[in-house]
Amino acid sequence: MNIKIMNNSKNKGPAKSFDFAGNPRNNLAAILEAILFVSTEEESIEKLAQITNVKAKDIKETLAIMKKDCLQRGIMILEHNDKIQMVTNPKYASWIQKYQQKDLREDLSLLALETLAIIAYKGPLSRYQIEEIRGVNSVFVLRNLLRRGLVERKIQGKKIEYQITTDFLRHLGLTQASELPKYNEFKEKESGTRS
Repeated sequence: MNIKIMNNSKNKGPAKSFDFAGNPRNNLAAILEAILFVSTEEESIEKLAQITNVKAKDIKETLAIMKKDCLQRGIMILEHNDKIQMVTNPKYASWIQKYQQKDLREDLSLLALETLAIIAYKGPLSRYQIEEIRGVNSVFVLRNLLRRGLVERKIQGKKIEYQITTDFLRHLGLTQASELPKYNEFKEKESGTRS
């Protein structure tokens, strides 16, 4: 599949083409879509350019094509202050709301409980630290826990970590994390292994 980017500048050079096959540069739209799909926060154009090893100008041109492609889809590309995020199309908000209400009434999955326990006992942790402990991608589990208000992002500069919320403690009838079963014992063992 070829997508051509028309050259709108005054010097009418050839149009750029992305063919989505072969080397990563030719798969730029697919690569950007995959990155934005799994990302839990906005990504900068500079970061996307660095990851894909292409110029920021090429990222912007490809994103413009992707935005047009998403006009009739359930997702869209949101851009604000050179930050990019894949979001749901507001036209389908009522359907998403129905889904989320149903989803929030259901019990947490074992994967979500495992992730929540890791964050409660070892947090705050970055997504990468959580995934290192679990051994699997945790993007969707973290989104679910964020949506339910059980964990929150703690942002310090460029570092993003996840920690439990007061709502999490309230649901369990606790006033602080140290009231979790064997919490102090776990923290003592953990600090002993670090020494």
